[in-house]
Amino acid sequence: MANVQTDTYYWENGQYSGNMYLKAELTATANINTGKYNVYYKIIGSGAAAYSYAYLHRVSLSVGGVNRYYNDDVNIQVTNETFVADGNFVIDPGKYNIELSGGYINKNVTNINGSNEITLADIPRYTNVSISQKSKDINSISINWTSDDARDHTQYRIKEGSSNYSGWIDARDTVASDNKSGHFKISNLKPNTNYKIQVQVKRTDSQLWSSSNELTITTYDYSKFVSVSNAEFGENVIISKSNESGIADRLEMYSNDSLIATRTNINASYNLVLTQNELDNLYKKYTVNSNNVDVEYRLITTCNSKTYTDIVTRTILLTGNVKTAKLKQSGSIKRAKIFIKQNGVIKRGVLFIKRDGTIKRCI
Repeated sequence: MANVQTDTYYWENGQYSGNMYLKAELTATANINTGKYNVYYKIIGSGAAAYSYAYLHRVSLSVGGVNRYYNDDVNIQVTNETFVADGNFVIDPGKYNIELSGGYINKNVTNINGSNEITLADIPRYTNVSISQKSKDINSISINWTSDDARDHTQYRIKEGSSNYSGWIDARDTVASDNKSGHFKISNLKPNTNYKIQVQVKRTDSQLWSSSNELTITTYDYSKFVSVSNAEFGENVIISKSNESGIADRLEMYSNDSLIATRTNINASYNLVLTQNELDNLYKKYTVNSNNVDVEYRLITTCNSKTYTDIVTRTILLTGNVKTAKLKQSGSIKRAKIFIKQNGVIKRGVLFIKRDGTIKRCI
């Protein structure tokens, strides 16, 4: 048994003509497993110094009104600190009156009496533990815990949704100096997932485990598209997203696995306006006989070194236009542009062609 609470009680009472006294020693040892006390008693008798010995009879020890030892007829010869009797019994915590008595052999009476009152305190066993959410993100949860009494070990268990609890896991917590509060982090969780968590602590003095309340927490989801508009070439793309975690994200636009554009930490509602260089890169993805190109929008979130991606695919049309003009510059094919000077101001020109009997605008 670890950390046993022990109380020892002594008293010496009663004498007759200065020739005799009795003494009882009690040692009460707390049993943390049962919540009771194991009591060992020892009775000792002594004769006065003027006599070489004396005799005792009718020796009795009672605790709380229950007789624990009694010797009626046997005469016990005692000198100095002579062992009379010993034994064991088990009692609950509480207040008890202890009585020790005996008789001197020449008197047919019980003429040595002593009494005392002792209190055996409640044995410290369990403690009250409570937990609360400290923080959470996409794939981790941090827990605060408090206990009424000092503890020397903390564990937690966790379950996902309706699954069974895990086994108890060492919390590796950060603990206050009084060992009555602390916090820890649970990592490698799933986004947007419901978890139930419970904590147990081992009370320092009793070394018994006490469990906390059960806490239900749902991790945040990573950033996701709510809507992405269809658009024609050159138009703004209207994007709506959710980002309940508040973690910075990144928008990427791809066509045929080629990166066209990147934007970081966009607003919940965002207009994607491509630059001229980005339009040039997108333009290269069209073929001569096609007026549409598929693009992939990726919303990327990184949390605790893990990356999550939401993907939406759209088609960008060349409605009313046809791919007619391109040039090679520095070894790269680019969309050709026409500029004119009008009223002293340089402006971008527009080129039209007639195709299959229909006038169309070139891009």
